[in-house]
Amino acid sequence: MKRTYLLLTTLLLSLLLTSSCTNNQNDEAITISANQHSHYMKKFKDLNLGILYDFTLRLPHADKRWVTLWIEKFTDGQKESQSLLTLGYGLNPNQTPEGNIGFGILKQTELHSFFLYGSGAKSVIQPTENILSKEGASTWGYAIGNEKVEIQIGKELVLAAYRQTSEDFMQTYDLQDEDSMKQMINDDDMVLLLKIKIEEGHPSR
Repeated sequence: MKRTYLLLTTLLLSLLLTSSCTNNQNDEAITISANQHSHYMKKFKDLNLGILYDFTLRLPHADKRWVTLWIEKFTDGQKESQSLLTLGYGLNPNQTPEGNIGFGILKQTELHSFFLYGSGAKSVIQPTENILSKEGASTWGYAIGNEKVEIQIGKELVLAAYRQTSEDFMQTYDLQDEDSMKQMINDDDMVLLLKIKIEEGHPSR
């Protein structure tokens, strides 16, 4: 257990250090893209730690904006009243405009740990009771691709999903289509959605 957490801590420190890199682009658009084949994802897989979703977020005027990442959980089509995990950061004059953000599931025998990380923000690691079933089928995937997607101020954006069903197979859904996402939430036994929202100034959530 201690060795696993040491490896995880080392990996998260690497991600946060990398997040401090700068970008000289003059583009004013807020953009995000998935790092589906990043070095960090490969290392996470090689170490058999669990699942990692990694993204590159470009946030001009980061010192005047607030980023909120959170995980919504749906069970049998019903949304839980509270987010499984939330990370908020921003309004930092030292924050660089580009860095890594993401979500990870650290799989263990008796316990799972969920964590979020952001550019210049402390990681949030939340051990929780085993909400991931060992029976049936599960899958995970990105709702956006490697191409940059523009984020609108004040608008929620789904970044990724983790799904479970008691069946032996899983249907395929379009994670970029709202109706398809609703159908997925109704069909699957359990769904976790990673979402992001960026606001000017202090957060409203």
